[in-house]
Amino acid sequence: MSERELYSYALQIVSAEESARLLAKLIGRVRAGEVKVEAPAEYLTSMVNYADRIVSGAFMVVDVDVAGGIDEFIAECLSSGFRIALTIDGRSLNLSYSDFEALSGLSEVFDAFKTDSTYCVRISGLRWGERLSLSIITEAPTKFKRIICIYHVRRS
Repeated sequence: MSERELYSYALQIVSAEESARLLAKLIGRVRAGEVKVEAPAEYLTSMVNYADRIVSGAFMVVDVDVAGGIDEFIAECLSSGFRIALTIDGRSLNLSYSDFEALSGLSEVFDAFKTDSTYCVRISGLRWGERLSLSIITEAPTKFKRIICIYHVRRS
């Protein structure tokens, strides 16, 4: 038997042992009559898309009262003088472009970057359990090249 065949058998044994360990753990948790199978949640995906939108004051982008997630949110503006207000399950965040820049390297959810003369804020992979509200806030009328939000919510 070659060294390669021995190595292959060793890997198969380790894999079988690991599978058996996981199976034993699962079986140990399941007792007769206690098995519950949860149907996968059904989600509805929606998109809001605004081009060349002037925002003055607060502009509500998304406001939902069911569990869900933001797949992708992008706001592109010629100025960095705007804020994003998020209320997630009762907790509020009010973040400036600079705040998003600071979070960019620390989080996979929040990102901020500048391309040419456009300031971009991106949110992706944000999940909530009960409620989300997302608004853009400006001090003066501000033109956004584009505001896009693709999100999904649990169907009732």
